[in-house]
Amino acid sequence: HNRVSELHRFLIAAKAGACVSGSINAGHGYDSHRNHDINHEEGTRQLTRMLDYLWSKAAALGIADRLVVFVTSDVGRTPHYNGNNGKDHWSNGHALIMMQGQAWTNRVVGLSGPRHEKLNIDPDTLDEHPDGVRLRTGHVQLALRQVLGIQDHPLCRQFPIDLPEIDLFGSATSPALV
Repeated sequence: HNRVSELHRFLIAAKAGACVSGSINAGHGYDSHRNHDINHEEGTRQLTRMLDYLWSKAAALGIADRLVVFVTSDVGRTPHYNGNNGKDHWSNGHALIMMQGQAWTNRVVGLSGPRHEKLNIDPDTLDEHPDGVRLRTGHVQLALRQVLGIQDHPLCRQFPIDLPEIDLFGSATSPALV
C-alpha cells in the first residue's frame, strides 16, 4: 500500500510538472537466498501490480506517453539453487525498459548460453556473434541517456561511460517475444 502511495504521489507531481523522475523501491521480495520460488513468485506479483497501477494511473492522468519506465535490480540470481532452496547473487542481471507506443518494444536484447553464460552480440544487428561485444549495464545506461535526450548534458559528460554505444532502441531487430 505504501509503494502505491509513492507511485501515486510521483504521478501527480509529474502531471503537475513538479518533477521529472522518480525512484520506487519494489521491496525485498527478490532477496531469495532461501525459498527462492515462493519469494520470487510473490515479488513478481507485487512488481506486476505496481507496473499495472503505474501505467493505468498514468493513462488516466494523460501522461503515459511521457513516461520512460526502467525496472532493474541491484543483482542477478544464480541459475542453480543453494542448500536452502534459494538462489544467491550473480553478476548476470537484466533490465526492463518500457515506453508507450515505441517500435522497439516487445523484444529482448542480449543472450545467454546453455550454461547461463553471457554471450556476445553484434552491436549492429543485436544477434549473437562470437566476436561481438558483451552487453553490459553501461551500454543500457548509454542507451537510456540517448532516449532521454540527456547524453550531452554536463552531468553526463562529468560521468562518462567508457563503452561503445549500442543502438538498443533504433532500427536493429531482435526476435519478438512469443
